[in-house]
Amino acid sequence: MSSFNITGIYDQTYVIDTNIFGEITLLQTGLSSLNATVFEHYMEFNNFTNTTNNNLTSLNTDLDNSISLTNTNFSILNTNLDGFKNTTNNKFELIGTALNILETDLISYQTTTNQLIIDNLQEAKDYTDQEVEELRNEGYIQEAVTQILSWATSDEGKRFRKKNMG
Repeated sequence: MSSFNITGIYDQTYVIDTNIFGEITLLQTGLSSLNATVFEHYMEFNNFTNTTNNNLTSLNTDLDNSISLTNTNFSILNTNLDGFKNTTNNKFELIGTALNILETDLISYQTTTNQLIIDNLQEAKDYTDQEVEELRNEGYIQEAVTQILSWATSDEGKRFRKKNMG
């Protein structure tokens, strides 16, 4: 340890260890290095913070856009569902009206048919065996006349008439 005297204005003598200058220099170097490291980390943190803020701002903007688009899509979907519901209800109302009209027509037809059956039952009579035989013979006569007329108006009947009459 070497020492030297420093004389101050009060003529006091101080003993200073010369090794302390080396330690102070080392301490200053360490502090400079620490300062540089802290500054470097501060800059990295600042860049990270700026990048993160930019990313968060971008994410927030994307989220806002997504929420707006989703709300718009839900609004459109809701409008479409309302339109579909109204259209479907209108179609069901038309079908219901048509079914009511059909039901009314069927009831009217059934009523008319039932009345005709009732009216014809009142006019019906029991035929005797002789009347049935007469009706059957009338039917045979009508059938025979129909067959003769069909033959007479056919090509074969026309040829026959030409041959025998002319």
